[in-house]
Order: sequence, then C-alpha cells, then structure tokens
Amino acid sequence: MFVTTCLMFLVITIVWKRTIFFAFLFFIVFGSLEFLYFSACVTKVPHGGWIALAFSLIMLSIMAIWHYGTSRKLLYEAQNKLQVDDLLCFGKSLSLVRIPGICVVYSTTADGIPPMFSHFITNIPAFHRILIFVSLQTVATPKVPPDEQFMVDRLSASEHRIFRCIARYGYKDARGDVYRFEERLFAKVAEFALQDGWKESVLDRISEPRREDVTKGMREREEFGELIEQGEAGMTYMIGNVQIVAHEMSSFWKKMVINHGYGFLRRNCRQPAAELGIPPSSVIQVGMVYRV
Repeated sequence: MFVTTCLMFLVITIVWKRTIFFAFLFFIVFGSLEFLYFSACVTKVPHGGWIALAFSLIMLSIMAIWHYGTSRKLLYEAQNKLQVDDLLCFGKSLSLVRIPGICVVYSTTADGIPPMFSHFITNIPAFHRILIFVSLQTVATPKVPPDEQFMVDRLSASEHRIFRCIARYGYKDARGDVYRFEERLFAKVAEFALQDGWKESVLDRISEPRREDVTKGMREREEFGELIEQGEAGMTYMIGNVQIVAHEMSSFWKKMVINHGYGFLRRNCRQPAAELGIPPSSVIQVGMVYRV
C-alpha cells in the first residue's frame, strides 16, 4: 500500500500535472494512515502479524524481478536491432524471397528491425511482400482519439513495401478484438501508401503547373493496388517467443533472478498471441534466446 502511495505521488505530478503541494498533501494524508497500519503490523509480529509483512515483501520482490528482467530484455533489443539498410544488404547475400500476403510483425522496438526478425530470415530467407512492423505503446493519457492512435511511416523506399506503425493507447482505452484492429491498421497503411507514396513517385516527375490538377484527378496507384491485392491473399502475424537467459559471465544472483525468477514469471504469464487475441492459425512464433 505504501508503494502505491509513492507511485500516486508520481502520477499526480507527472501524469495529472498537479502541483507538488497537492501531491505532498495526498502523500501526508494517506501515508500517515498506511504508517499506522504498518506500525500495527509490527506490534503484532509475535502474534502472527508477520504474515502481512511477508506477503508485502513477496509482492515487492515479484514486481522488482519483473521490472529488472523486462528492462534487460528491452536493453538487449535496443542494442541488437538492425536498420532497414542493413536488413536489405543482409538479404541480398541470403537471396531473400518475397511471398504473397501481408505480415504484421509485433515488437517492442519503436525504431529499427527487432532482432527476432533478423533471426527469422537468417534461418528462413523469405518474408511477405508487404511487411508492417507494429509497436503497441501505452501513453500517459486516459484516452487517445481514434484518428491519432495509429502513426504510420515508411522504413525504406516504396518498392520494398516495408512500413512502421506505432499503435498508441491510453491507459483507459480498450484494445478491442484483433479483427477490428486489423481493419483499422490496413486502412491506415493503405491511406498512407495512397498519399505519401504517390507524392514520392509521381509529383517529382511532373511539371509544377500540372501538379495540382494531377493530384485531384489521380485515384489509383501501383503501391496502393498491390496493398489491396496482398491483403486479399491473407494476413499473417509474427511474434517473438524469446527466452531470457543470463550470460555465462554473470554473477550468481543475476543468474538466479533472470534464469529462475524472471523465467518462472514469463512461463506463467499469458502468451502474447493470446493476449492480443490473434487466431493461432495465423501466428508465426519465432523462438530466440536473449543472453543478457
């Protein structure tokens, strides 16, 4: 409870943007009540009051282990991510094959290529003709307007058909079902391809006086048409199924925390595909070991 009060102090000052005086007043009122509860537990330790303290210590340990393991995982992904140019150069040596369809790659990497995807193409040198890297982010606002939830960008030239989408949710937003998410994602990428891609490939080739007339009269583009065609071929989801392992040179306590503590928590959590509501028949899980 005392930890929750400390976190509320940060929420009031950072998220709600209230004054420190208001946050300190909240801390004094509720902190005093929790201090009375804590002192009552201390006086009752010989008579069984230690159970509540032990339970609090266990919960604190679980949260600390999860936070430490997750931070190590994100650090590994940030240090081992690839840039798109490196991926394309790497793909030429592997003779990559583009297969029909759209592949949505879920990752926590907001920029660059996640290491699990490079691991995938190293073993299977093929991926779909339309590639969309999706990152789900929770922002410090209650709700995000629907027209601002998806931020789409292009990771390479238009002929490569590689996109990046950051899906932003507020902490009160409902994720919804995967079919609704798929429709909105496809619509946003198609809209981006119709607008941005056309400007890159057409506007630079025509004279200045005709640009406005051509902009109004143009309705179809090659990239947009291919996106529709590949969408009809089917959509596949790729998710990393990683195992976090401490490095051999790590200390004994780090191995205990990462290999046993954090590993136990990950094995007993819901799988990412189940959490996102993705049908099992449409999922490609890429197994990889992170040595942190």
